Amino acid sequence: MRSSSSRSGRRSHGPFDILFLDGGLAKSEWREIAGLSAARGLIIFDDLTPPHAWTDELRRHLADGDPVRDAWRGRAGFTVTEVLVTERASVLLVARS
Repeated sequence: MRSSSSRSGRRSHGPFDILFLDGGLAKSEWREIAGLSAARGLIIFDDLTPPHAWTDELRRHLADGDPVRDAWRGRAGFTVTEVLVTERASVLLVARS
């Protein structure tokens, strides 16, 4: 996971008020992501497929659970909401308490 460089060429290391994650296995690395989030920060996970739209292949692949959703749901100090943005796509909003 990398943060954007500032104009001075130095990297920002957080904490960030808003984090937007768009792909990759890093979405389930909750400890690292949580460490970048400010108190009361919002973490947005893009490009999730809602369970009703899962293909048979995806259902087999996720038979033991969805690593992104499972990493965040029920985690103390966070409120999680999944929002359907199209019939076949959703985002996971994670608010830090």
